[in-house]
Amino acid sequence: MNTDKRLITVEEAISLLNEDERVHTFRDTSGMLLGADIDRVSLIEILKSNSDKIEIGGEQCRRMKHGIVVNYKGNLFIETNTDKLNDFDPIND
Repeated sequence: MNTDKRLITVEEAISLLNEDERVHTFRDTSGMLLGADIDRVSLIEILKSNSDKIEIGGEQCRRMKHGIVVNYKGNLFIETNTDKLNDFDPIND
């Protein structure tokens, strides 16, 4: 298991999103997951304003189909297209 962070660019993150107009996200708030849909345009602005804080999530994030993490007011886990993510960053067991 690789425990190193893998930072990615805004463009790479956008390419890994589903094509939907709204994107599901969640945060871990004191042990409780809080989920919300965010308008795709607003999410892209969040990514652009935090471009140095975007990374590929770990195994658990990927299993939950939220494989991008951006540090925006805490960790924001972003829904990704699983096939695109696995092509971009294959899981090495």
